[in-house]
Amino acid sequence: MQNDMAKTKNREALLRVLRHAVKCLYPIIALGLFFAVWATVSAIYGNKMILPAPREAFSQLFKLMAGGSFWLAVFGTLSRALVSFVISLTLAGILATLAYLFKPLSKVLSPLVLIARATPTMSFILLAVIWFSPNTAPMLIACLVTFPLLYASVFGAFNGIGSDIKNMAKIFNLPPLLKVKAVYIPLILPTVFTSAKSNISLTVKLMIAGEVIAQTANSMGNSMQLSRLYFNTAELMGWTIVAVGLSFLLELLVEGLRKMALKWERT
Repeated sequence: MQNDMAKTKNREALLRVLRHAVKCLYPIIALGLFFAVWATVSAIYGNKMILPAPREAFSQLFKLMAGGSFWLAVFGTLSRALVSFVISLTLAGILATLAYLFKPLSKVLSPLVLIARATPTMSFILLAVIWFSPNTAPMLIACLVTFPLLYASVFGAFNGIGSDIKNMAKIFNLPPLLKVKAVYIPLILPTVFTSAKSNISLTVKLMIAGEVIAQTANSMGNSMQLSRLYFNTAELMGWTIVAVGLSFLLELLVEGLRKMALKWERT
């Protein structure tokens, strides 16, 4: 009997390992296909200045990584992106909570959020560059674009809470803030983390776009712009690889925080 149970456990453990291996295999296959197509098109085109091969882009990337200015640029963009994202998420969470608790506030905020979502991103970028310093403008751009998306996600999650949960909270006569903290927030966390995961990579893209226009010192955007001006396409592709990798790592961070929060909630 014990041998059968041990065999069952070993079989289940092996199946879990195989599932994880298969999950890891799909992204590897996708990346392999992407780089294969890139290398093929580059070889057919035959102009390294226009479309360098992946090997040349990675070669330029490793050269960049050997210099101190590379890490200053990455740290500058990353720090500004994280600060902007935290501000947007905090503001969206607070205002969405207040709007859910006080309906008149939601009616006031609704048209403002709609205007922010409808305004072209390039308008935000150009106006911010005119009005603010090169360091501040990209952060403001990222906040203005991601805030309405995060607000709509959090507010929508509150509105999606079932009436049975609301009735239960009324029966216990919980104060509004305690009701939000103890009942509602655990229910909306999965939606908030899903929205945060997609918006944190969007923040990085917006930050780099703002840095390109604002010519922010010690930034990835400004470094990419210089690569373009000098027709160093391989270096530009290297910076692009860094931007994609940075977004991927930040999404992994949010996913890790989501798992920790859900695990803490169960305990």
